[in-house]
Amino acid sequence: MSKSDLKSGAAAPTPMRRSTAFCAAAFFLFIVTLASHKCMHHSSIATTTALQCEQVDPLFPVPDAKLDEGLRRIKTDAFALEAAERLAVAVRIPTQSYDDMKANATVFTDPRYAPFVEIRDAIEKSFPLVHRDLERVIVNGFSLVHIWKGSPSKKKPLLLAAHLDVVPVNQETESQWTHPPFSGYIDAKERVIWGRGTSDTKNSLLAVYEAVEELIRAGFVPKRDVILAFGHDEEISGFGGAQEIAKYLIEQRGLKGGIEMVIDEGLGFMEYGGRLFATVNTAEKGYVDAKISVNVPGGHSSMPPDHTGIGMLSNIVEDLEEHPYVPALPDNSAFLQFLQCAAAYSPGMDPYLRWAIRNIYWARQSVVNQVYRESDLRYRYAMTTSQAADIVQGGVKVNALPESSSVIINHRVAIHSKVADVVEHLVEIAGREADAFNLTVEVVDHNSGKVWNVPESRNGAAFGTIKIEMLEGALEPAPISPSYGSKQWDVLAGTIRAVYETDTEEDLVVTPNVNLGGNTDTRHYWGLTKHIYRFCPSKKQINIHTVDERISVEDHRQAIEFYYQLIRNADRL
Repeated sequence: MSKSDLKSGAAAPTPMRRSTAFCAAAFFLFIVTLASHKCMHHSSIATTTALQCEQVDPLFPVPDAKLDEGLRRIKTDAFALEAAERLAVAVRIPTQSYDDMKANATVFTDPRYAPFVEIRDAIEKSFPLVHRDLERVIVNGFSLVHIWKGSPSKKKPLLLAAHLDVVPVNQETESQWTHPPFSGYIDAKERVIWGRGTSDTKNSLLAVYEAVEELIRAGFVPKRDVILAFGHDEEISGFGGAQEIAKYLIEQRGLKGGIEMVIDEGLGFMEYGGRLFATVNTAEKGYVDAKISVNVPGGHSSMPPDHTGIGMLSNIVEDLEEHPYVPALPDNSAFLQFLQCAAAYSPGMDPYLRWAIRNIYWARQSVVNQVYRESDLRYRYAMTTSQAADIVQGGVKVNALPESSSVIINHRVAIHSKVADVVEHLVEIAGREADAFNLTVEVVDHNSGKVWNVPESRNGAAFGTIKIEMLEGALEPAPISPSYGSKQWDVLAGTIRAVYETDTEEDLVVTPNVNLGGNTDTRHYWGLTKHIYRFCPSKKQINIHTVDERISVEDHRQAIEFYYQLIRNADRL
């Protein structure tokens, strides 16, 4: 009560009213205290994530006259054009990986491997200093490992990765390209390099070589070993390339757990709410393909049953699409870290979403729901497992009912989930359809070799079978790499800011995120280090895996600068 209230003759609080007010205040304080305690008990991260978007200062290497002069050379237009031509040479070599080459990862008589020998020779010609000073090891016929010996120390090696191969060009789309896909055409006016692989990842491959070549030219000797690891079959899962490289490094070099950090391809830069972010993928989704077959009696199409095998299969696909996987944002989600940075720095973010992210413990489901509804599917699938029916097979003749119909469904497994959750989901959906159509369910896991049957339908003798096959190549989500507070993260994030902030009007925000797309070669490097970071050093990745893939001359030059400075800064670790 104010003094004015007393002066106006308002009644003073009675003991009952004072007691009620005191109790209400005490109850409120109790609830807040309890909630705070509960929040802290629930998760130590949950209490701090609301404001967590730690930014390190731009990190510049220790000044050195010769090395700084080398950096100035990299920044010249003449060097940028020379580097563009060397990238174009690599693009002109069609190192395409086809799916059927996966089964023959160690068979080298296939003529489609010839370009990998050609590109090896071209790289040796383009970068003579690298091949003079670094040990080169050819792994499994075509993959390349270069080892740059540093000055004697106990420091763990830095590993820089990329891949030599590209996805094939569909011959039916070649006419749609502005410039032929393997022309390596350089548009001098627009300052663009065209061709398959310019953005994935011959750009990173050549940028690493360029950076090391220039560092050697300037007389640099690293304080730790630097390993360049370039697989030849990343686009078909890396079993012949990166997997063999990892085996070589562990078994012959004794580097199990012995790498300081791995830098490989990743998402790179993205805009959100009017702000540019440099995103480093500290997490990568899992992968599994499932084949679902409906096997029922055939017959003449003039006398079909009420539901044909194809009809039953269609019901299963429809049921799957009507029951997507449940999205979630656990405390350790790299995508949550990205959202927190967006809430802190994006001027165009929805105000309510910003509030909810800053109060994530209380409003977590509101954040999930709102982000899930956004039109950009990248944000939806950063929170959940995706499922896509990609290949369907059925009958072979128009007047014959097919005995077997099948669909292959691709899954990218959320970082908070596991492959077993996908199996459980498929069995649940198939079980419903089995009850409806009087079918049994058989499950075959080609990864573990396990086979089991779901109990028969309650409707009597089964009419047929639904077979669920978990195809080979299943992969659990990657271990989450440390970010904020990690010295490896600080060196990487600081280097990114130092290199890329020069051409932005505001501070560049570096944030963790989830790699949503194809699994990178890093899937094979988990045994080398827990510090695995996936980052594309190009501002614009234009038309990856499709028509008119290209990169700007300046983007490629800047990627070279990034690796040049990162290798120097790695001496600080």
